[in-house]
Amino acid sequence: MKLVLDRVNIPPAATRSGFFYNVYLDLPATGDVDAVGQAHFVGTLGAFELASQQQGKNAIDFDVTDLLFRLGLSDLHGLVVSFVRVSGANAPKAMRYRSASCARN
Repeated sequence: MKLVLDRVNIPPAATRSGFFYNVYLDLPATGDVDAVGQAHFVGTLGAFELASQQQGKNAIDFDVTDLLFRLGLSDLHGLVVSFVRVSGANAPKAMRYRSASCARN
């Protein structure tokens, strides 16, 4: 199974470096991401990957087959994809993401 990020919208300031995002699948609604995040971790996205994708290049995808199995998730309806920004010294201000989808491999 693939998690496909297609047409992720970011503001122009986010095309600069200084941050990256940890991507998680189906985090619990409450709690500390540091305490439970590793079990739900999909991968990372950087500013250059997001900027390239926003300019119409290929969608970004992650293989989540093993993660879905480990989490015991078989019903893909209602899965939540979370982006947690990890900022560096020159990080831009607020970001917003619009679309993410799961597609069969």
